[in-house]
Amino acid sequence: MKDKKSIKRIILFAIIGGALLCALLLPVSRFGFALLRGDPEAAGAFYGKMNEGSLMKRGAFSLLDSYANRQMARYQAEKIPYEEALNRLTVLAQAEPKVQAIQEALVAAQTARQELSEGDALFAQGAYAQAIPHYRLALQGNAEAAGKLYQAQDAYRNQVLDLAIGLMKDKKYEEAQAALQAGLTVFEGDESFTAALADAQVLFDQKVFSDMSASVTIDAQSPADALAYVAQQRSLAPQDERWAYLEQQLRAQVEEETYEKAQALRERGAYPAAVAALDEGLALVDSPRLQALKGEIEALISYWLCELTPSRDDTGSPRTGAASTVLRDQVQSDNRANLYDHSLSADIGSLTFSLGGGFSAFTGTVAMPFGSSSDYLRQSADLRIYGDGQLLAEFKGMDSQSEPMPFEISVENVNELTLFWTSQGANGWADWGRFATVFDGRLLPAGVQSAGE
Repeated sequence: MKDKKSIKRIILFAIIGGALLCALLLPVSRFGFALLRGDPEAAGAFYGKMNEGSLMKRGAFSLLDSYANRQMARYQAEKIPYEEALNRLTVLAQAEPKVQAIQEALVAAQTARQELSEGDALFAQGAYAQAIPHYRLALQGNAEAAGKLYQAQDAYRNQVLDLAIGLMKDKKYEEAQAALQAGLTVFEGDESFTAALADAQVLFDQKVFSDMSASVTIDAQSPADALAYVAQQRSLAPQDERWAYLEQQLRAQVEEETYEKAQALRERGAYPAAVAALDEGLALVDSPRLQALKGEIEALISYWLCELTPSRDDTGSPRTGAASTVLRDQVQSDNRANLYDHSLSADIGSLTFSLGGGFSAFTGTVAMPFGSSSDYLRQSADLRIYGDGQLLAEFKGMDSQSEPMPFEISVENVNELTLFWTSQGANGWADWGRFATVFDGRLLPAGVQSAGE
């Protein structure tokens, strides 16, 4: 009997304990059931009636957080639409800060999803620059945005560079610069755009310079005209450095062309012509380089003897009584019809030239002039050449039968060169020294040892 009573007591206590436990857990259970039913308003109203700090409210906190996180997860997995998830969290967020944070994250995620979708649509259309801002806005709420942003940036960079390069190939440098500047508004400080922009600027400047040069070439008939034109443009636009640069380039061009021309003439032995070309260039540009070359070539210039003024003229004519009988360049061919540029002769006597030791050789040809004839009265003529009183060469018996006699005489360190004519024959005047005319008599400068050098 006692055992039956004990069992009844145990059952009674169990029933009483269960009833008490249900009473304690009933509010929490009702709160949980309301959440499971998807009735956030009922749950919120019930939650508001609970005493603050109670055990039941602490249980409610746990259920509430779990519920809010589950709604966020379902939204992210696209199991429920954004509007439904937002609706379920809105009422609960009013009373629980953690739910409010989850709600804000939900809004951010939805914004990111929308921005990502818009960015994808623009990217598919090739509108990379327009897609980039959307991907940037999506970064905070969508993990996929970072990779897509990188792809859009890379595609846009290639798009702009390809466009700019194509424009530069078509010589549309200003349009290329505009495209790159637009690119830099999207990617501020981008090294690829900055480098390409610098290239486009250089090409543009070169085109402008080329156009300016072309206008100068068209309007100018000579380097002097070109420089005058540029000087005029500089005066009209003193702030435009391109005209100053063009003037500098023109001067450099004049200098180089003058130098090359003078060197070519120098190599041909045309020293006076080379000096004349240098003088023309120096009249346009102040060039130490050209001035130095002029000095070098002037030192190589040979002198036609007939062009020098004698330091002493002891020629004359016993027949006419003339004090001087020097003939220069009067005959340019000899008795064998050889043509010459210069000639020098006298009836009789001597001519002396002051050389000052500045020449290396005296070259030329001694021959009888064309049209002259010799006979027993006017038989022949002799020419003797002296250097500082020393006989250097002698041409004897020049008459109609004599062949022209080329010569090359060293006059190195000679201060005075003397040519002395005498004549032979029955005629008492003896004034036909021109039978021994010097053709193309030339003094070579120091350092030049022969006429061929």
